[in-house]
Amino acid sequence: MRLTTTVQQTDPAANHYLAVTARADGKEICRHAFTFEPEKLVNLEPQWLLEKAVPRHAYDPARGAEATAAEAFAKKVAELETYGQRLFGYLFGDGQR
Repeated sequence: MRLTTTVQQTDPAANHYLAVTARADGKEICRHAFTFEPEKLVNLEPQWLLEKAVPRHAYDPARGAEATAAEAFAKKVAELETYGQRLFGYLFGDGQR
C-alpha cells in the first residue's frame, strides 16, 4: 500500500504545522497538527555514513576520551531511534488513530 504524507505550515510565527497522510486513492487516513521544535533535532551524519553504520569520528567530548567503536555505534543508534520517534510523532501523533 502506498501512502503519501504532506506537511503544511499553518502558522509560521508559532511553527505550527499540519501533517496529512492519505492512501494512493486520496482517502485521508491520518491528520496530525504539531509544533515543530528544531532544537529537538539530532545532528545526523550524512546518509551514506548512516547506511554503512560508520561514525564520522569516535571522539566523545563529554567523556574527554576516545570512545570504543561499539560505544560510538550504540550512541549513533540511540540518536537515530530518537530522531525516528520524533519524526513519527510529528507526522502521526501517538499513532492511535
